[in-house]
Amino acid sequence: MARFTLYTDKNNDFRWKFIANDDQVVARSSDVFRTKEEAIKSLELLKKDIGGSTVDPVVQASQSKGMPERVSAPAVVPPPAVVEAKAGVAVAK
Repeated sequence: MARFTLYTDKNNDFRWKFIANDDQVVARSSDVFRTKEEAIKSLELLKKDIGGSTVDPVVQASQSKGMPERVSAPAVVPPPAVVEAKAGVAVAK
């Protein structure tokens, strides 16, 4: 089952990672959290927002200026079953 996992880094700060059904890590928190509660709050906000998420258009670097150009329209992403993850996530040591 897909899940969020909390872990502590070498500085004893909390981080989270999202592990897919095949046990591959597909996302990690870019922020660090001083407490477990802060990390869980971040996950709760993510779970709340993820249901109405969209996919940004594919962009390619412009040959002339190195700036992205739109090449397709955004698509709506259905809410994943992952939103079911509970606040009592596993804590890896």
